[in-house]
Amino acid sequence: MSLIAIGNFIKAQGAPSLEARLWDYVSDNYWPQAKKAEKRVSGSKLETMYTKISEKDAAGGAKEAPTVPDALADGEASQIKAETNGVSKKLKT
Repeated sequence: MSLIAIGNFIKAQGAPSLEARLWDYVSDNYWPQAKKAEKRVSGSKLETMYTKISEKDAAGGAKEAPTVPDALADGEASQIKAETNGVSKKLKT
């Protein structure tokens, strides 16, 4: 599950008084944490990360999925050669 999905769920609850508690719960029970207490990610930090990511997505800042190179899309992958340590090999496809 992504941070965006979690944040969208929390925002959809419509209870601002509950939001901080939900972020803390996610932080304590689901988010990977460092062993050292000073490096742990708090609920408020997760909320800040969610806000930044969701603002970028809303502004169209999300990256598009990479496209398949034309050579691969046209079935020409069998023509690709690789060179490693000065030895040229034809790649199997």
